[in-house]
Amino acid sequence: MKDPAGPICKAIENRLRDDAAVKASMGGKTRFYDRVPPERVFPYIALGPVEVDFEDETDCLSGAETVVQLDVYSREVKSDEIRAVAGAVVEALRAELALVGHDVIDQAVSAARYLGDPDGLSRHAVLTIRFDTEPS
Repeated sequence: MKDPAGPICKAIENRLRDDAAVKASMGGKTRFYDRVPPERVFPYIALGPVEVDFEDETDCLSGAETVVQLDVYSREVKSDEIRAVAGAVVEALRAELALVGHDVIDQAVSAARYLGDPDGLSRHAVLTIRFDTEPS
């Protein structure tokens, strides 16, 4: 069974880096981190946990359900920026991604949560995207 997590994460990053609305919501440059550097600039998008649930191959199924969490962070006092960035990300990920080695059967942004961050300075949006895939 081929693990779809790598191709999905790469396709998400490529889509968000290329999307004009995401860039505009972030002041003209998409900041997307797999690993957030200490010298980060706000706002930014970070790849969060990824979970892959492989279908039982004993039933002759070879697909997988993958759930990806994206975290969006802002330091703006008002919530306008965090909602704008998160909204642009949601819209960018509504269109089906093309994956290397996998076919997307279903793709959906299943949740968006807006939170205060424990640091007391940041706003945090948690986006959950679900993919059902099969190997190509």
